[in-house]
Amino acid sequence: LCSIYRSYFYFLHRLYFFSLNDFIGWVVFLLCERASPSAIGDITEVKPELRMASSLQRQTRQSQPEQLQQSGVDEAEDELNTLLNEYHVVTEGDQELYNQHKDEGKVRLTLENMHKLKPGDVVELSYYKLLHFVVVEGVRTLPDTPADLIIIDAIHYGRPNLITPNRIIREKFSLRLNTEKCWLHVFPPASCYPSQTVLQRARSRLNEEEHNGISNNATMFALWCKVESTTHRPSCRVPIYLSNEHPTHTVNVGDHVDIECLVRKGDKIHAEITDVEQVLDDSYLVKIVTRKAAWIPYVHECEHVLTEPVSRVTSVPDQKEINLSDRTQFLDRVLYPVSEQSSLSFCSLLLSTEHQGDEWKRAALQGPEKKCEPRVLTGKQNPSLSKPGDIIHLNGVYRVVTDVRAVESGTRVRTVQYCPGPDSTDSGELMELKCRILKQEKRISLCVHNEVHQDCELYGGGREKPSYKATTVTDVKQIKKGCVVSLRNEYGFFKHAVVIETFSESDSSEETKTARLVENPNRTANAGDKDLADSPMPTALTVHASIETGSVQPRMSEEGAAVENDTGTKLVCNLMSFKLSLSVSTQLFQLKTHCMEIDIDEQSKQDVHLIDYNVETSRKYSPDKVVERALSRLGEREHDFLWNSDRDFAKWCSIEHGSNREQCRIDIERAKDLVNFGRGHIKFLKSPNLYTHDAIMRECSKFEDSDDIVKVRLYENNHQFKTVRKEDLVIGQQETVQRVNYDDLSLSKSIMPDSKVIDQLTNCTFLSADDDMHGWTGKEAKCGSKVTSHDFCHWLKCKRRNEGLSDIQKLFGTKLNGIKKAVTKLDKFGTLSSRPGESIFLEDAVAPSSLKQFDHIVLDRKVQGKVTRVHFILVEWDAESCTGVGVTYEAPAENVEMGFNEFNGFLRVTGPGQLKKVVHNTELDWEKIDAKFTDCRDARNYKLFFNNCEHFVNFLIYGRFTSLQLSDWALRATSACPSFAVSFFKGVGKFAKLVNRVIQFFADITPAVPDGKTFWSEGLGLLFIIGFSAVEAAILVFRKATTGMPEDEYLQRWKCLVSSLVSTVVGLFAAIFSGTTALLPLTGIAIASAGIGHLAPRVPAIVESRLKP
Repeated sequence: LCSIYRSYFYFLHRLYFFSLNDFIGWVVFLLCERASPSAIGDITEVKPELRMASSLQRQTRQSQPEQLQQSGVDEAEDELNTLLNEYHVVTEGDQELYNQHKDEGKVRLTLENMHKLKPGDVVELSYYKLLHFVVVEGVRTLPDTPADLIIIDAIHYGRPNLITPNRIIREKFSLRLNTEKCWLHVFPPASCYPSQTVLQRARSRLNEEEHNGISNNATMFALWCKVESTTHRPSCRVPIYLSNEHPTHTVNVGDHVDIECLVRKGDKIHAEITDVEQVLDDSYLVKIVTRKAAWIPYVHECEHVLTEPVSRVTSVPDQKEINLSDRTQFLDRVLYPVSEQSSLSFCSLLLSTEHQGDEWKRAALQGPEKKCEPRVLTGKQNPSLSKPGDIIHLNGVYRVVTDVRAVESGTRVRTVQYCPGPDSTDSGELMELKCRILKQEKRISLCVHNEVHQDCELYGGGREKPSYKATTVTDVKQIKKGCVVSLRNEYGFFKHAVVIETFSESDSSEETKTARLVENPNRTANAGDKDLADSPMPTALTVHASIETGSVQPRMSEEGAAVENDTGTKLVCNLMSFKLSLSVSTQLFQLKTHCMEIDIDEQSKQDVHLIDYNVETSRKYSPDKVVERALSRLGEREHDFLWNSDRDFAKWCSIEHGSNREQCRIDIERAKDLVNFGRGHIKFLKSPNLYTHDAIMRECSKFEDSDDIVKVRLYENNHQFKTVRKEDLVIGQQETVQRVNYDDLSLSKSIMPDSKVIDQLTNCTFLSADDDMHGWTGKEAKCGSKVTSHDFCHWLKCKRRNEGLSDIQKLFGTKLNGIKKAVTKLDKFGTLSSRPGESIFLEDAVAPSSLKQFDHIVLDRKVQGKVTRVHFILVEWDAESCTGVGVTYEAPAENVEMGFNEFNGFLRVTGPGQLKKVVHNTELDWEKIDAKFTDCRDARNYKLFFNNCEHFVNFLIYGRFTSLQLSDWALRATSACPSFAVSFFKGVGKFAKLVNRVIQFFADITPAVPDGKTFWSEGLGLLFIIGFSAVEAAILVFRKATTGMPEDEYLQRWKCLVSSLVSTVVGLFAAIFSGTTALLPLTGIAIASAGIGHLAPRVPAIVESRLKP
């Protein structure tokens, strides 16, 4: 019963976390890692535009003499160039090595190929008896040693022993290649960093201690260094100093640092170093740039005009021993990376007479060792009696007086203090401070970004959702094309919408408004919404504007729509947002455009705001780009209150940011939509809807005047399709040849095949989007197209010569079925009469010497490794030698495994439910995609869970091998396979009988426990619940580490996981104590707890939409 209950809740509101692919990957990580797992994982890669932080140019000093000594940037650069020699660029040898082993992805190192190993390579070897990835820093051999002995200097996530924590270290590996297995991994050269960059990236993370077996293991580190991917780990925190046995990082201009300034728990300051000054042998004073925040304290001077007495703490008896102005100037805008620092301890440090000169500087940079105790105040005194060097207590802060002057309004006192200053505001702007960094610094860590402009908050990057400012609209002229507006619906909830078009008083006629609506052919509401281009501007219309909890219905009267805007308070505009679509059964909300009248008159009480996001101007899209991005998602049905609401959609359209949704799937309704899409990521839908086939559509163009056929070129990981191909024919005298004769048909239609048509069709495939709808379960699964060689040759022989390709529609749909019926009848009866006077018949045992050009013949030929009957049209023929060239439509002769192929041909799209387009947050780099595909082309290493079609597409786009489409498999299985649930419940019943016997035994021996049977059985169910929740949490962490999941979505998914777990456990205990466990899945307790678990994390979002514009 517990298992039934758990399954009920799990399938109800938790399985959308489940991904079989991620789960298997997680298990493999745990099995293949060593003491803390780190071995085999999905290949991930990086963006070609490389602008790394200069921390990647930073080198390290190693205390161990046998390892590399790097004391300066110039010396390190020279050493790198000497070490790498010609390896700093991709050589022909790299390309050749990859081409030879791209199917396996790796090659075992032997004595014969050990010379191919070089610095910057990724090697897989045995580490603590488990497979392990390392980055090669150097390779060498020793004299007077066996020839197969090599020593690899490597950087990797490891530990010298099982007691020390996992960290990134340098380590030597001595390998005997003849007896020990060691593999060199090969990657597509177009997706790899140069070897010099690989070493720089590896060295930049030395000392890092953030190992995690799921999200940051040895494999992920090696691939972070080697291959390019925008979804690598965005930020890595690296200690500057650990101990004398570990490398010490030097600090350079351009490095990024995280400063622990724990004024509030958990607060850190992220900054970039703009200048470095070595003030002492062991200390640096660096200038940093960081974001302004109200809580950041720093040393600064300020002036106060005082009229009331102030509290004086102490006074310096003799100021000759200190130079207050020099000390103040030295510490101006200094930030201390300690939590114990206070304003009083700073004052004591500034006025200290125990140290002078460099000793005082060292003490000032080090800061006080502990927080000073509060002093007993000497009493209040007139501010005019204060003098430089006094410590006063003003506004809750201890301050050192530096200057006192009398003014008309009172006494002007200039002070220096350590507290939040004038720049400490939450504006988000940049400010410059100073900070001390010791050579053996432990309280400041370096932050190494994967790509600075994308991942650093100082450059407007990162995955944290930015805030926004809502400004009340006072004039309709403020509302323009491409802006984001927030307005209330009739229920009082705010929604965000993108303004697609506005119609102001200058639009004097209905015809003008309608013309502006139809300017963009893409402005059609897909999935059954009415095409705005096909209807005039409505004059009497109930307009629907969507929001998260319902729909807005402001009404436009015929009179109001026709009257021009004389007051400047009304505006008719075309908006786009999520709209409630009751006709859609699976998703209630859909992105649609809708016209609406905005009235900001006081009498209308319509609350309208303009939304402005707090990001850099360079991150904001132009109005035309905002509209283009909005229309690209028209018809989307993936609304979610938490991570894909109308607020998320408006932000996605308006700014370039890592917190945006990475991929958005939209239905393709017709072939026209595919042509308008042009090029990009598409999905072929399957039935039953268990998975999709992903491909990159490189080119798409309309085919002549056809409404449902397009010419496409695809990159995909799939079987080799049938194609129109020419084949050299050598027919022996003993070979069986059949000929299809077309009596009187040739003369009546002049249908000799046109060579231009054949050339245009060569290497093309005829495919309907629903041909492979049944996938692996369909009979066409491995060839895709329903057209056969007989169908193609029959069509080619029966087409008119002057028709060109205009009648290619006969190879699709019902017309293809007509051809199939004809050729089936011909194969069965040997003759076919199409019309009076026209006949087609099959001639057996034809002599090769009697064949002539353009004959339709049938030969036994090998197709996919099997001999079968293949139809040809002889486009060239020599009767004497019995040789020629035939054209056919078939798969390759040899049985080719699934792999990376290019598809060229004709694609027919007849309606919705066949294709989806995927709109990505970032623009696709087609030059990089083409280069990667060229490297990987014809590789044959398809793996369902690790290298399927979606893995391949994500590799071309993002440089990572991940697949997300299987995340809802279990949910779909429960709806598509109810018999599975019945069988499951029957099995649970049988198991329960066995468990009851065991429970009865425990109940008999534990009479003091009330209802021991129930507690024992439900306790087992509770363990099952907690265990599955732990697996889900691990899957979520793994997905976050391997994809571009925004931080907000990650946190919201965590809330959903915790909420569903808590509601399940509470519901379980409620059922136990209420005695309803026998019928738990059908009781109100189950329904209520499931509903609460689903709604609890969504309540804050609903409340926010009510209160916040």
